[in-house]
Amino acid sequence: MFCFDINAHRLVTLNEQIEVLDAAIEFRNHSIALRKEVMKKDSELSGFINSSDNSFIKDRLSLLSQEDLCLMFEQWFQKVLQLRLQEESGKHNMRVLEVELEMEREGRRKAELALHQAKLDAERLTTSQQLVGILLWVLYKVQYNTFCTV
Repeated sequence: MFCFDINAHRLVTLNEQIEVLDAAIEFRNHSIALRKEVMKKDSELSGFINSSDNSFIKDRLSLLSQEDLCLMFEQWFQKVLQLRLQEESGKHNMRVLEVELEMEREGRRKAELALHQAKLDAERLTTSQQLVGILLWVLYKVQYNTFCTV
């Protein structure tokens, strides 16, 4: 009976671990979906800015001095570089999250396999205990010669 309690405790523990992994995977999926949504909105805004009428911008630029234009373009290039670095960092972080998610999924699969194995072990132990009980009963009957003989 002690082994059965240990197996039952092991089953409960494995079930809890699977629930924790499910929650972590769900959180990661939600986080990835939010990041994808933010990146999509950023690209849509960029497309809107690129497709708008450029004559207004040309008129405004013609009013600036050469020094101001150089300063503005330098700032613009710095911003472009910064955004590209952020984009690469975001892509790298996304790959890291995807790898972590796959590792968590693999952990979940292993926990599910361990749970299944524990269930099989518990069933095998129960069957063994039942067989031992039957054998003891038969031995008792044979020993006291009360077993039915035909």
